[in-house]
Amino acid sequence: MTFSEKNAVRLRDLLSRQLATNAEVQAAEQSLARDQAILAGIQKRLGGKIDRVLSADMEGVVDVVNVRQGDIAAPGTPLLRIAKGDRLRVRLGVEAEDIRRIRTGQSVQVMPVYVKGMPVTGQITQVYQLIDPKTHLSEVVVPLLTAPDMLSGTMVRGDIILQARNALAVPRAAVLYERGGKAYVFVNDKGQAWWRGVDIGHDDGRYVEILGGLANNERVVILGNYELKNGMRVRTQGGHQ
Repeated sequence: MTFSEKNAVRLRDLLSRQLATNAEVQAAEQSLARDQAILAGIQKRLGGKIDRVLSADMEGVVDVVNVRQGDIAAPGTPLLRIAKGDRLRVRLGVEAEDIRRIRTGQSVQVMPVYVKGMPVTGQITQVYQLIDPKTHLSEVVVPLLTAPDMLSGTMVRGDIILQARNALAVPRAAVLYERGGKAYVFVNDKGQAWWRGVDIGHDDGRYVEILGGLANNERVVILGNYELKNGMRVRTQGGHQ
């Protein structure tokens, strides 16, 4: 309304100097009258008070604001959304062909994509049997009670555990391949590296299952192993072999 008042005054001044038309002044005055009526209606509904204080019944972070300054919100319209800092809800996209294998209650290991941190374990509570037209993925929801390395809005990766079993596994970086595709590792035996052929199973992108060729508690080399030859000296550094 303030803008409409200033615009009407400006056009009346221009009209007095024959720099504006009667039609332009009339349009400005009609706009002013309309804005005055809108403001009066708002004041009537609010009891004459324009400023209101909204109070939440919990502490948290405002992560979504659904209105802008000057908007007139209908009764029942959510104005904003508050996320509690101690409880997060992770939404994971799943390929359509895999969604039939997903069930509520399955365990999920969640970790941030761009920030180093330990995985946080949760369980699927919702599975949406539909395809998002924007992402072309289905969606599952995983509540997390504690996740110190994650803030609201963090991009994460989730590994859904479809079936758990006890297996011997080594970091993926430890496994090398010969030209024929045969897998092998280098074992650290008393500070020396020794070639060892292995049979591999499942590969989840981080760990490779070892079906044969390696005993439990044997130490494998994961850094610089592609340059090793039998009998070379190796050392432990920073917890890595």
